[in-house]
Amino acid sequence: MDKTSEGIKVQRAEGKSDTAKMLWVVVGHFMNTCKVCLEKGEVIFNEKDLISVNVSMETNVPGIYAVGEIASNWCLPHGATQQGCVAGRHAAGKEAYT
Repeated sequence: MDKTSEGIKVQRAEGKSDTAKMLWVVVGHFMNTCKVCLEKGEVIFNEKDLISVNVSMETNVPGIYAVGEIASNWCLPHGATQQGCVAGRHAAGKEAYT
């Protein structure tokens, strides 16, 4: 990657290069639900291998909660934080606002 008078020049692996005025770098990750230490026979996983939860973020096993990318398609920290607040309030016996 080099800054030029035309913008940012990026050399691709196959030898081609592109020049643009803006560059976005996006880093992805994948969940590893096999390390959750839960038997899949106990906690229900959906077709996307996410843990199924209700609106209070509680699984089908009472008292077991799941938040963040293991329980939703949203892989953003502020979403997981909100889900954690909902789960915590529900676990404490308070109204779990959503």
